[in-house]
Amino acid sequence: IDEKKNAVETAKSAAKDARDKQTEAKTAEADAKKAEAESRAKAALAAGRIKDPDLPVTAEEKAQAKLQNEEGIKSQKEEIVTSEQAIQILQESGQANQKNMREAQAKTPAQNVALLKKHQKEFEDAWGIKK
Repeated sequence: IDEKKNAVETAKSAAKDARDKQTEAKTAEADAKKAEAESRAKAALAAGRIKDPDLPVTAEEKAQAKLQNEEGIKSQKEEIVTSEQAIQILQESGQANQKNMREAQAKTPAQNVALLKKHQKEFEDAWGIKK
């Protein structure tokens, strides 16, 4: 009977050892598969970088690129608004200059204009005006 008990205990111990080793093997296999998947992902990222080094690949790089794009768009929109305002100011000042010129011409006595036309060359030479 003791021999049977010892045989049963030995068999139970062997079975337990086998189950423990099977569990360890499954864990090791799962770890290996996980490491393989990570390696494949890293290889894919590296291949993407080789193909187009400037293209963002990781989620962090993509988020950074998106942020930079949004900031660039905002900056360009602000520049457009500023340019449109500058154009408006230039148009208004050009119209005001034309109005002032017409008013000045209307107020200028005709004899002054005739005198300047008569001595235009001397006037241009004196003021360094070159045509």
